[in-house]
Amino acid sequence: MTEEEKIFAGKMFDPRSKELRDIKHKAHEACRRYNAMNEYDPDRQQVLREILGGVGKTFYFQGPVQINYGSHTFIGENFFANFGLTIMDDARVYIGNNVCFGPNVSLMATTHPLIAQERMGMDAEGRTTMAEYADEIHIGNNVWIACNAVVLGGVHIPFESGLIAHSDGDVVCHALMDALLSAAGLDDIGHHFPDTDERFLHADSMELLRKVVVMLAGAGYAAKNASISVLAERPRLAPHIAQMKENLAGTLGVAKSAVGIAAGTNERLGYVGEGKGITVYATVLLMPVKAQV
Repeated sequence: MTEEEKIFAGKMFDPRSKELRDIKHKAHEACRRYNAMNEYDPDRQQVLREILGGVGKTFYFQGPVQINYGSHTFIGENFFANFGLTIMDDARVYIGNNVCFGPNVSLMATTHPLIAQERMGMDAEGRTTMAEYADEIHIGNNVWIACNAVVLGGVHIPFESGLIAHSDGDVVCHALMDALLSAAGLDDIGHHFPDTDERFLHADSMELLRKVVVMLAGAGYAAKNASISVLAERPRLAPHIAQMKENLAGTLGVAKSAVGIAAGTNERLGYVGEGKGITVYATVLLMPVKAQV
């Protein structure tokens, strides 16, 4: 089995094998040429068309763009990407029709093993070894992702719209952070992570949640339980709840069973029912711990 076949079979693979390095080098060189070309150059789009697995007749990458393999990415008709698109397409990436990306969108279809010895080691000859896994990304038709990928509880969920937010639009994490802070008698996330501060532009909400956990420890508290209720007409969250619970529990430092997530619709009523937004309610139980300063 080749290293590329291992990727598509969901097995661990060696990203530094010559087989894969040659594929990536072709894509990296194409991106380098594309980024250096005048944006009005009529031959510019063809540079990327030649390395992509497939792309519709009408598409535009503002650039700069960085694509890892190229041949693993398949894009539908009428696609637009603003500045700073990154596609780590170790696994295949499928993008539907009529899709728009805002600036600095990243698609990360790759990951590393959690076991350190599997992730990076040394062979018998003293050379460093490295391993990766890769999972596919599927983005449906008529998707707009503004400024950054939509993340709910650490899980990317494609559907027919997008969220606009100063950080990454993770409304689940935002509601949970506010519940934790208020339960501890601390100021809300708008105080700690204001949307007027460029440091938090496109910030990873899971990383902000980690900071909140540290703040709680400093105030002498730790999370014990969390109950989260999400109201959204779409996306359908049920298939992702288990992963969301695992991600949140790991960050909070509690058992997965201590995090509850309920998902429902608003029966097509109001802005939630019209698909214009998502409402999240979060309730937490804290326990006192020795303050960490």
